[in-house]
Amino acid sequence: MMDYYSFKQQFYDVRENRRAIKAIMARLATLEDDILGSVYSGAVDYSKDRIQATHDPDAAIINASETLRRDYDRMMEKLGALQASDERIEELIFSIPGAVGEIFVSYFIYCKKMEDVANELNYTENHCWKLMREKFDELYDKDVRGYGKDV
Repeated sequence: MMDYYSFKQQFYDVRENRRAIKAIMARLATLEDDILGSVYSGAVDYSKDRIQATHDPDAAIINASETLRRDYDRMMEKLGALQASDERIEELIFSIPGAVGEIFVSYFIYCKKMEDVANELNYTENHCWKLMREKFDELYDKDVRGYGKDV
């Protein structure tokens, strides 16, 4: 059986993964510009099967597009792995009703600061942390131990 702190850590991992996903998405958005910019400054050949002369404009374009494809594939793979690892916990988070659910979604899914979450709900930060702690206890009892109240 998973211990309480490992269970809780999964929620914080979702928050960190969401930040990583945002960073990957931002990088993907700028990747093409970065790579195509290298065409004009001289490209480096990253392909293993052939070496292109960097002074040849066609070679520079080939190298840049190959680099773009590899970086894109690597980032998409990482993105998929991050999203897949979080599915179960995200389902739990979205199943929480009411204001406590809003706290969990805002804090863990949208990565907002607790101060901002508390202000949006007209609660104090301490009250939000207390509500989260109580819900963690309840979720742990239900999800890990298999007993307790409904979410």
